[in-house]
Amino acid sequence: RDSEIQSLLKTLKRMKFDMGQVVNRFQEMMASAKVMEDEIRIKQNLVERLKRNLSSLRSYVGEEYIETPAGGDKEKNGMGLNLNVTGDKRESRRDGKKDQRIQ
Repeated sequence: RDSEIQSLLKTLKRMKFDMGQVVNRFQEMMASAKVMEDEIRIKQNLVERLKRNLSSLRSYVGEEYIETPAGGDKEKNGMGLNLNVTGDKRESRRDGKKDQRIQ
């Protein structure tokens, strides 16, 4: 009877240790997930900032100069932007006004 109790105690201690390991691993995974969430948030903010910058650039030079191919053309310049500038069209913007900003 004593040996059965000792065996059960040993099993319970091992189970307690195993559960401690599971809890530790779970906490590590949660910390890792938090880090990944932060990284995703940072990258989303960067993408939004790049979109705003691209929009500003488009409005500054005129949209016909900047094309963003579907899927991005990474071989052009690594950013998925295809900056097609053909000839000197700075004088004739879409609204017909002369662009005074670029001399």
